[in-house]
Amino acid sequence: MFMVSRQGNTWALWPFTRNQPSRAADRWERKQDVDRERFRAVMAAGLVAARLKLMLHATDGTIGGVARP
Repeated sequence: MFMVSRQGNTWALWPFTRNQPSRAADRWERKQDVDRERFRAVMAAGLVAARLKLMLHATDGTIGGVARP
C-alpha cells in the first residue's frame, strides 16, 4: 500500500506506514492553526484601521477632535 503526499511543489509516493499519516495530519492541523491565527490578525488589523478611519472622518481630521501640536 502506498500513499501520495505533496510537499511544496513536489509529489512523493511513500510506503504507507504507521507513523507517517499521523505526522501528515499533525502538519495539516498546525497549518490550519497558523492560517486561522493569521486570518484573525488580519481581520483585527482591518477592524482597527476602519475604526480609526471612521474616527478621522467623523471629526475635522483629528483623532477625537483634538488638534495635534
